[in-house]
Amino acid sequence: MGVEEGQMRRLVMRELARRPINITKLSFTVNHGVIHMFGQISRLSAHRNADLKQEMEIFRQSLRRKPGIRDVNYDEVLIRQ
Repeated sequence: MGVEEGQMRRLVMRELARRPINITKLSFTVNHGVIHMFGQISRLSAHRNADLKQEMEIFRQSLRRKPGIRDVNYDEVLIRQ
């Protein structure tokens, strides 16, 4: 893993931490500026009204604005409402 990919991984983790979602069963890879996510997410117990699909879209849009990030793919993420 190159320096840039390591920085992108940290950036992804920081952005995920800002969202009201449980990511304990979520994994991701970074490859040439593309983030591939897989696993499952659910709501944090303190945020029972969070719309997880909307939260993931906000997350994706936020990351796409960052330099070096070309795309964010979360098609393989199971969203447990």
